[in-house]
Amino acid sequence: MAKITKWSFFNNLLIVVIFALVLVALLRMEPPLDWTPSYSRNHTVPLGNALLYEAIEHMFPKGEIYISETTLFEIDDEIYSDASGLIIINDQFYPDSESLQSLLEFVEKGGAAFVIAREFCDDILKKLGVDVEKDLVYGDSVSWELTYSKKESPFLFYNVVENNYFKNFDSDGIEVLGYNQFENPNLVKIDRGEGSFFVSPNPFIFTNYHVIGDRTSREYIFKTISLLPEESLIWSEFYKRGRVVYDSIFSFVLSKPSLQYGVYLFLTGLALYFIFQSRRKQRAIPIIKPHENHSLNFINTISELYYNRKEHRLIVELRYNYFKNFIKRKYYIDIQYDLLSPKFISELSEKSGVSYKSVEMLLKFMVTLLFHQKVVYIDDLYKFNRQLQFFYENCK
Repeated sequence: MAKITKWSFFNNLLIVVIFALVLVALLRMEPPLDWTPSYSRNHTVPLGNALLYEAIEHMFPKGEIYISETTLFEIDDEIYSDASGLIIINDQFYPDSESLQSLLEFVEKGGAAFVIAREFCDDILKKLGVDVEKDLVYGDSVSWELTYSKKESPFLFYNVVENNYFKNFDSDGIEVLGYNQFENPNLVKIDRGEGSFFVSPNPFIFTNYHVIGDRTSREYIFKTISLLPEESLIWSEFYKRGRVVYDSIFSFVLSKPSLQYGVYLFLTGLALYFIFQSRRKQRAIPIIKPHENHSLNFINTISELYYNRKEHRLIVELRYNYFKNFIKRKYYIDIQYDLLSPKFISELSEKSGVSYKSVEMLLKFMVTLLFHQKVVYIDDLYKFNRQLQFFYENCK
């Protein structure tokens, strides 16, 4: 009996120590930097819009800023009547037919709508009379110009992935307000009725990362936003990727760090209890799981190991081998000849659905890192990973 009591004492003491260590680890743990595009005014992450919204509050002191958490169709008519401008920022803009009609009516009655997105639904593109070409950046920076700006030198943006622009539009009724370094239009004004649309296909430029970035990038952002009238403004939060929606009490709890830690501690304590207090009375029956493909998980695990050791070249080689196996398995293309040959690039572009130019830039940078550059720096690794991610997300 004494032995059982002694075992219980040390058992419980071990549970308390582990529980305390977990608590200390959670309280001292710093969350990793989140690079998920959210475009929300509530988010201070690099790709959020908290700083832009704060700047807009100072840029439009004469009017009120209405925060819309609903579709454009559900916004009150009184707000539409009072507001002179409307701004929508997200990586995608796919309004329903009723909301699109409400947007068109707002502009035709004299409103100014600034719509910033890299992807638009077909209906709004047809209404505006433009098409968007997504272009992958090959280089460290891009330079843009504004036709109405007195600035002699171009606006520079560093560490960007895309350099999107408009194409296939009729100049009648559409005024080009900005160009990229290749003289492709990337900011246009489209008159409709008594009002106007201002449209940009590069939402990432307006995020927190570039608001606090180089002086020229901030100047570009404020000059473009100032196209809207300095009166009441509608800020649409409904179409944001990072819009906060609580589907249940549990999702609300997990959205609050303090409550989240409480849940984790409770689950940790419950798990420890079952580990130390619930001993099995019979031998465990093994569970035979079906074979799974762990190749991608293995690649990510090894890449993280190389990253921690700062062995960036090995990560590039590992990603290259996975890319080679990916296109061989999915498109039946075996890399046995020059990566930069037009024949190989055309075949990969045609089968994957990714533009020829984007595939060419990816392969050129891949060849540079693998065969021509002795040292692979962390910035090169980030850029290479972004280009691969662009390919995987856009391939069919």
